Amino acid sequence: MPELNHAVLQVLTEEAVAATAADSGWLLVVDGGHAVVAAAVRAAGAVGAEVALDGSRGYALAAGQPTALAPSPSDTSSSGIGGHVGIPASLLVAPGGEGRVLLEVADKVGSAAFTFEDIEVLSSYAAIAEAAVTDSSDQAGPEVASPARLGAELAALADTDVHRYREVAHVLELLLGSHR
Repeated sequence: MPELNHAVLQVLTEEAVAATAADSGWLLVVDGGHAVVAAAVRAAGAVGAEVALDGSRGYALAAGQPTALAPSPSDTSSSGIGGHVGIPASLLVAPGGEGRVLLEVADKVGSAAFTFEDIEVLSSYAAIAEAAVTDSSDQAGPEVASPARLGAELAALADTDVHRYREVAHVLELLLGSHR
């Protein structure tokens, strides 16, 4: 799992819960066949918990579409997620778009169900969270050779292909000139 910026994910989750008037919510980062709770609101002890990708979460992830539902008492796949006690009265799950994030909110305050507007809002927050998770995993960037290895490669190039060495050296000078 990539190193995550939990502060950013927590703020996104808090804002998503407030914007949808949910009682609680959590942001799940998909890692193989399960997900890990990366941020949570009014869900004590949920962060770090592993969650199966079944039920509404599995459907939203597989379909790539948000899912709003009122779980039946027999739907135990939503029980206990994010520290939720029992089955939520209403549930809304939105995938981030690339299959790395699910944002889930439960129990719309003052209403029995989430609205179409709530679906749109949560989907927007999920897309932003997806970008934040993707940026976190890409921060390390590609591996690069050590300075010693680069120096050795340049020395070997100077010995074997002087013309190519001059091209590479010129490009390096241009790049380094802007950082001096």
